[in-house]
Amino acid sequence: DGDSDRLGGAQLGRHLEGVRVPTLLASGGEADIVDRSWEGLPSSVKRLTFGASGHLPFVEQKEEFLTQLVDFLDAADGVATNRELKFADLQSTLREATSAESPLRSAGAERDCSAYKTEAARKYCQTSTRS
Repeated sequence: DGDSDRLGGAQLGRHLEGVRVPTLLASGGEADIVDRSWEGLPSSVKRLTFGASGHLPFVEQKEEFLTQLVDFLDAADGVATNRELKFADLQSTLREATSAESPLRSAGAERDCSAYKTEAARKYCQTSTRS
């Protein structure tokens, strides 16, 4: 039958049978188009359901998804991720931190981080170390 090639439903457990590395399986709630009747998943698979979203929880519940994803990755590698910058706009933060006017690039012992536009960039400036 056509269902034997699908990864959703009962087939997913069979396809993931030999997986031993930590694996995150995220899905949306009732509006998700994916068949979530997964059975026989290995113990290395952590299931997360984002009930307020459809098929794209990383878009529809961005902050909750990112929090859960970073928590999962921290547990998998045993290293805590800096939560201060987690939800910052990465491009804006990097642009500020690497600009010619950046306190990180100026000489002298004291840094003035007040010129940064975003709180995340200011915190990064205050906590980063100079080489």
